[in-house]
Amino acid sequence: MGKRFGPLHATEQGVRIGDPTRRHLLLAEDGIHHVDGEKRLATFAWEHVENVRLGYSTTWFPWPGAVAGVLWAAAVALAQDDLGVTVDDGKAEVATRDGVEVVDVSRHHLGPYWKSAVARTEMLFEWLAAKPERRTLLSAPDELVRRAARRQARIA
Repeated sequence: MGKRFGPLHATEQGVRIGDPTRRHLLLAEDGIHHVDGEKRLATFAWEHVENVRLGYSTTWFPWPGAVAGVLWAAAVALAQDDLGVTVDDGKAEVATRDGVEVVDVSRHHLGPYWKSAVARTEMLFEWLAAKPERRTLLSAPDELVRRAARRQARIA
């Protein structure tokens, strides 16, 4: 358990978009939950979800998290101090039949996400919203993240 791909993160509780210890989205069979740590802030029922767009900074470079981690470790080692830099969070626009709600979603690392990973995460929302039977895969978070990370555009 714990497979990651861009903003997707497989946990025992399900697939999360964003850092599970901060504000994020939790994908569950009954809907998309906006969560802060473990506290649910809002729930969007799948039958009402039309699409979700993620407002993260992105790059065409496929490994921004790894590079950011190495550079950050080097900077902290040189400074021999916590530099006090915080990770810029993103936004998620959840479009439902009732309108669009914008919620905060955290990031896993400094710097942008790979553009393709964010696009595939948005495709995953559409894929799950289209057919209820697909949501049974939410009980296998690692498998769902693995499918989203495949090179081809299709998840199934």
